[in-house]
Amino acid sequence: METINGRFLPDDSDRPSSPPAAPPSADSLSDQPAEPPNSGDPDRTANQTPNGGAAAADPLATVWGIGTPPEPKRPPGESRGNAGTPHRQRETGLSDAECTLGSASAGRHESADSGEDEERPRDCERYVELGELGRGGWGVVQRALDRQLQREVAVKRISNPGKIQPSEREQFLHEARITSGLQHPGVVPVHELVADETGDTYYVMKLLEGDTLRHHIRMAHAKRPAGKWARHDLLEAITPLLLRFIDVCNAVAYAHRRGIIHRDLKPTNVMAGAFGETIVVDWGLARYIDDADGETTVQGPVKQNDDSGSYRSSAPMESEGSVVGTPTYMAPEQARGELASMGSHSDIYSLGVILYEIIAGTHPHKGLDIRSVLRRARDGEFTPLRELQPCVPKPLEEIVHTAMDPTAERRYGDVETLADDVQRFMTGLRVSVHDETLIERCSRWCGRHRALASTIGLAIVVLMIVSVISALVIRSAHQAERQARIEAREAHHESLERLVDARDTADTWLVDLSGSLQFHPAMTPLRNELIGQALNQYQRLIEQPIDPIADRSGDQLDADAFKTNTLVWLERVKCHLRLGDLHRMRGQVEPSKKQFAIAESILAGLGHAVDHITPVSLQRADVASELADTWFLHQPTLHELVCLEKVNTTIGRAMANEASPTLAAAIGAREQLQHWLPWEPPSGADVAPSHFVARAISALVRLEVVIERTQVSTSPSARRVFSADRYQNAVRWARWLADHRGNPSDLKLYETIATENAQRFSRLGDFSASHQAWTRLIDHLSDRLASAGERSDWMQSLAHAKLRRAEVAVQLGRKDEAAEDYASSIEDLERTWLLADADEFFRVNLATAENNLGRLWVDGNDQQRQQAKQLFARSIATYQQLLSESATPDILRRLALTHTAMAEAIDASTEGGDGDAAAKQLEHLQHATLAYEILRDQELLNDRDRLHWAAALVDRRQIDPDAVDPKTIRKLLAEIDLEAFTAAQRGKYHSLLDAVRSSVQNGGVE
Repeated sequence: METINGRFLPDDSDRPSSPPAAPPSADSLSDQPAEPPNSGDPDRTANQTPNGGAAAADPLATVWGIGTPPEPKRPPGESRGNAGTPHRQRETGLSDAECTLGSASAGRHESADSGEDEERPRDCERYVELGELGRGGWGVVQRALDRQLQREVAVKRISNPGKIQPSEREQFLHEARITSGLQHPGVVPVHELVADETGDTYYVMKLLEGDTLRHHIRMAHAKRPAGKWARHDLLEAITPLLLRFIDVCNAVAYAHRRGIIHRDLKPTNVMAGAFGETIVVDWGLARYIDDADGETTVQGPVKQNDDSGSYRSSAPMESEGSVVGTPTYMAPEQARGELASMGSHSDIYSLGVILYEIIAGTHPHKGLDIRSVLRRARDGEFTPLRELQPCVPKPLEEIVHTAMDPTAERRYGDVETLADDVQRFMTGLRVSVHDETLIERCSRWCGRHRALASTIGLAIVVLMIVSVISALVIRSAHQAERQARIEAREAHHESLERLVDARDTADTWLVDLSGSLQFHPAMTPLRNELIGQALNQYQRLIEQPIDPIADRSGDQLDADAFKTNTLVWLERVKCHLRLGDLHRMRGQVEPSKKQFAIAESILAGLGHAVDHITPVSLQRADVASELADTWFLHQPTLHELVCLEKVNTTIGRAMANEASPTLAAAIGAREQLQHWLPWEPPSGADVAPSHFVARAISALVRLEVVIERTQVSTSPSARRVFSADRYQNAVRWARWLADHRGNPSDLKLYETIATENAQRFSRLGDFSASHQAWTRLIDHLSDRLASAGERSDWMQSLAHAKLRRAEVAVQLGRKDEAAEDYASSIEDLERTWLLADADEFFRVNLATAENNLGRLWVDGNDQQRQQAKQLFARSIATYQQLLSESATPDILRRLALTHTAMAEAIDASTEGGDGDAAAKQLEHLQHATLAYEILRDQELLNDRDRLHWAAALVDRRQIDPDAVDPKTIRKLLAEIDLEAFTAAQRGKYHSLLDAVRSSVQNGGVE
């Protein structure tokens, strides 16, 4: 039997151990099989006796249900329990530096084979001994059957109570009480501790099976390909170990919160089960710490009761200078025997060494004898991680070195922070102890979003190419103009047309990409960066030198030169308008107003110059000549071009000021647009409109959108600018443009005004009109998807529209239609999830759709009620995941409402009994109450929250009258301001108040 900390570890197999072999050299220990204790192998404990095997083992450690003794015979008909599980192989290659010093049982041992235990009473009433798992100097661990619960357990007892010293017995009791006091999944549960008058002392634990973390580390690094690790291969191999490490941190963090430090953390004291269990064992050296005076110190003997009345186990006093623990994993203060300086930071150092070993495959003192290891541990020296594992990522290396810092104050402040940094590294997030360079940050981001990074990279390259081409075209055009104005007029005109095409292409690409990124919160920084690059590009365009605005009346230029000069200045105006829009998108109001003012002043000069100029076409002559009399193919004059840009300037200034345009400006813009467009879109015209006509339609739609958005915030006199008829006409024009030209900007414009139109009807209470508006938008999006194929952004827009139409259907009392829309919305969102990564906006919409559909089905038949519960459960899971990523008040409120709905959906007749149903209802109502309490603590609770909270408390009181004090509900209701409530909300308020009064009267309490 191999011993760690003077304690028993199971054999390699079920057959007897082989005779002891010759001791290996110190440099070959890691590759040699296990040797007998104290044999000269530097991987053995210094306090063991030369007896070897089970004679040197202390069975008073946690045993995991495996060992060498043959399986005993069982009473007939009894279950095998865990006996059929394969046995765990023992750990090999442990050096003195990796074994524990200071074990209470290491000082004296008696052979397990020298005689039988002293006679002691057997607990035959409950525990039936099935066999012996291990035996040591003064203890034995047995496999037993708990007859009361019909399960196999491990019983750990003092083998010879009459011969054991009081200090050893106290150490035994200390370990049992420490372990039993840690109620955590990462600590083996202790079922019972017995210490009777006869001296028989034992405690009962859960019987577990598995291998040590050290075994898993060796197995992981045994998979190393020929040569050195590649980084991705290393990360793939150690990822399961890092998950285990986080579980260990959670268990240790729990112990620290309970005021307990382990002092002997190492891979052999961590057991990894076959089903994901990670258990920290061997708490024999654990001690309580006292932080009351601001300093963390290790306590000596403590009486059984502290000031709070709690029970604390005591242990033998350790004198200052005593070195206890495992040298390889000791913190410097622990190796120096500074017991007063030890605290949670000492365990953090040991965890750092474990993480070091997970990454490197070996501890940092490999090949050294125990004296050298102790010296290095006292001085805080260790082999840098990168020397043993060159491919370790820099953030992970910083985590290890921070945890293993020789100075306690420079280590992690607590284990939770260490675990959080490891978790953030695994998920591709920034760790707290590593200062990333810009290259590292970009590389990490690209690693997490590979597909998106590739798309953005390609988009940036395209933007750069377009920008370079635009700059080259402008430069070429101006050089040609300076060199030969008269000789190259036609060439200059063609260059101008190419410039217009390039700018329009850049505009369309930039607007579409920025608009798409607007609905992805995670892409906000990138969107702002692209907007900044566009600002620089347009700023360079307007800084290009051009001739002053020409005055035709002075015969300074002929018609072609004047036309060219005017068109160049119109391009300058468009650049200023685009700069104003970009500044507004970034929230820079004053620079935006400045750009619109500059554009307006240029247009004023151009308007004076072109009042009587012959019409000039921006399109090629051979395209427009045949159908020149058709209005939707109209080609503009220079004067019309200037007027259209004036309308765009009016729209831009209104959006920058966030106020409706003046009545005079709105009337002027509308009259100008009516010169080019009929009142209503025509039917039957299948030809696509000209570029100018399409821009005029777009201006008309945007003008009405701006007027409608800003009417609420303007003065009553300015509200007369808004016209409901004109707004509905703009919606029809937007649909006509999307159907007949169908550019991405046209489709987005119709989607925007159609959505706002439906929402406007809902605000006005006209739910029937709102339902029709949502239906038209849904039909349009469905046709678009059917013709162009599935796109994640269009599918998400379609799902959002169905979700909103379902809400309107509920208001109209059409629950069947609403249920159908909710179900269809969920299906579309799930399909979208398969096409693209789900962001927060997407998942909130999905959870909301599931929640709303569940509310509709909760009053249906049994099948619908069961489906409603499933939808509520999925919605709760989604909200909980969102809360773990980013806790916001909105998600917390949605989670509370969903828990309340789930409680209402549970039916006692279908949940396995009234008691089970009531318990589940109380559980969900308790979760809802907890969410509202968090909102209250953060001072985020509003009157609607108070009303919903009071309803949940009333439901809890109806199930369990003693669960809620009626005064609490009355206090919540008293804090509500009813003036802001609707009639339905006031009715609910009064019904809750009546319910509280009724329950109080029925209970006999006033």
